[in-house]
Amino acid sequence: MSTSGHAESTEGLSFLWTHPMGNRVCATRNALVLFAGASIMCGLNSPSYHVERRPLAFTAKNQADAPIVFVSGTAFQLINREDAAARYGRSMPNIAAAVGWSGRIKYRNRSHTAVTAIQFRWEFSDVFDQVRNSIAVTNGDVLNPGYLHEAEWEQDVLLGDVMKVTVAVEKVRFDDGTVWVPAPPKPKAETGNQPAEIAEALRAERVRLRAIYVEQGSQALLDALEEPKKDEPGHQDVPNREEAHEGRKGPG
Repeated sequence: MSTSGHAESTEGLSFLWTHPMGNRVCATRNALVLFAGASIMCGLNSPSYHVERRPLAFTAKNQADAPIVFVSGTAFQLINREDAAARYGRSMPNIAAAVGWSGRIKYRNRSHTAVTAIQFRWEFSDVFDQVRNSIAVTNGDVLNPGYLHEAEWEQDVLLGDVMKVTVAVEKVRFDDGTVWVPAPPKPKAETGNQPAEIAEALRAERVRLRAIYVEQGSQALLDALEEPKKDEPGHQDVPNREEAHEGRKGPG
């Protein structure tokens, strides 16, 4: 019995080493053994990650004429940390990579018209107040007059070594189709060399032209710039054809 069993096992080994199918089985087994050994030696274990939420100094910029006013907000930089010791099998510092950001704000519609969309601008700055990244995000929830709303965003964006974030309202669309945009900053020349009424008139004109461009496009802006104004120097009212004809006829 023992001799027969030994003979059978010998024949089985002979089959594995001589038959083509047996060669494939042995080659596959050897490859698996070598790969497992290499994984152990090189520390090719599955990486272990965890996301760290590092708080950023948050500032909300409330514009005087904006229909939206901020109430509160927070922001975080998302840092992906890998447990290097668990992966490579030896004592090593964890590997960190800034992979994104998240932010939450609460704001109120202080206008008298329902809002259908708001575009916010988030600016991320370093310790020297240099802007490292600027991101525009939009919320399309309807916000009735006087109501509060909360919005939150999270994005995978490389920000660099940032410490602060500032958020401001960039555009607001109302349910009647009109769009609000912030007034441009006053140039330095307007503050000291021009009367206050002239400076205010120029600022109002810039606001009007900017609103035309945002709502109607560049062609509408060009048409508005070409329109003569009655209060401009040298402007003369041109009578229409009927008025001119009546003038030539004279009285009676």
